[in-house]
Amino acid sequence: MEEFKKHFIFDLQLFADGEGGEKTEQATPRRREDARKKGQVFKSADLNSAIILLAGSVLLYFTMSSMVGILQSFTSLYILDRTLQDFSVQYACDLLIEAIYITARILLPILVGTFIAAFAISYLQVGSLFSSEALTPKLERLNPLQGFKRIFSRRSLVELVKSLFKVGITGYIVYTVIKKYYFVFPRFVDMELAATCKTLGTVVFEMAIKVGICFVILGLLDYIYQWYEHEKSLKMSKHEVKQEYKQSEGDPLVKSRQRQIQREFAMKRMMSEVPQADVVITNPTHFAVALK
Repeated sequence: MEEFKKHFIFDLQLFADGEGGEKTEQATPRRREDARKKGQVFKSADLNSAIILLAGSVLLYFTMSSMVGILQSFTSLYILDRTLQDFSVQYACDLLIEAIYITARILLPILVGTFIAAFAISYLQVGSLFSSEALTPKLERLNPLQGFKRIFSRRSLVELVKSLFKVGITGYIVYTVIKKYYFVFPRFVDMELAATCKTLGTVVFEMAIKVGICFVILGLLDYIYQWYEHEKSLKMSKHEVKQEYKQSEGDPLVKSRQRQIQREFAMKRMMSEVPQADVVITNPTHFAVALK
């Protein structure tokens, strides 16, 4: 019976937790690292969109005057100061090339600026990360039952609430800004092109900035929510924590048994060499030393 107890020791806690036990434990560093390798990180797409909107609006507003000047020079040089005799195939080709060049001059600073803003906010949220596993097609995504569950999940409900909030706040801001400047619109017919563009730019810029600020606030709240959901998804049961410890450090029961066997072998080897000793010095209570 004693030999049975020595070799067969059961951890009843393993049976209590089970593989499907309640996930109450915080994720271990290894669990977080594995999730990151799979591309499972938390980030807010709403925060990205808000920063891009703000960056694009600011760049567009401060480049508006130069854009108007470029367009005025282009129309004056290639259209207003030309006669019908000037229009030919070669002239049409030159006009097309110049139009492409003008478009690049106007859009390139805005595109580069918004790209830098998008890259910066993504890097601040996620850091340097590339996961090929996240790009791998998964058959379970084609499962209609799983798709049906995702449609009626809590995450879908949160996304619906956010979308309704965006539509509502955008409509309200557009209404208030137009109401503020509505008296200016009839005067556009008497304004020069530069003045009209500047006024329209001011109106659109005010709308975009107000909407962008509201979206940034929403994005920060969404970032906190995504962090909460991510931490919740990484939680582990006690059984999973123990299994991970066994995989990394080894089963403590097995390691204890191995140490016991090693001590038994060492004791047997020592006892077998005692008869060959010339003298044995003993302390009846603590230790004995055999000398040869």
